[in-house]
Amino acid sequence: MAIIPGKQKIKFSFVDAKLRKQKKLLYITAAVVIATIGLYFIYLRGIDIFPSPLTSTDNTSNVGGDLTSKIIEMLKPVSLDLSLLKDKKFQSLILPGDFPIIPGEKGRPDPFAPINQ
Repeated sequence: MAIIPGKQKIKFSFVDAKLRKQKKLLYITAAVVIATIGLYFIYLRGIDIFPSPLTSTDNTSNVGGDLTSKIIEMLKPVSLDLSLLKDKKFQSLILPGDFPIIPGEKGRPDPFAPINQ
């Protein structure tokens, strides 16, 4: 198949490039508008997305004492069951450092050398 200079179709045109630029500008503008709306609702309107259980909603001057009492109240239901430590199965466990290391068979002097040599 021969290429004839007069018969070749030009696939690229300035109209296509202009449409691509407009689409790109439209996508960028839409992303900026969505980001601006999101930032407005998050920061300027004061919506708390991740409310902290330790923050107080009332205006008290005893912030440190209030925070400490809330932490204490949160930790009161925590209890540890130590009966596991007295279990015979738990006490029969052996530390990994208690086993002696038995030297094994050594490998080749040069592990990167070809196998035939």
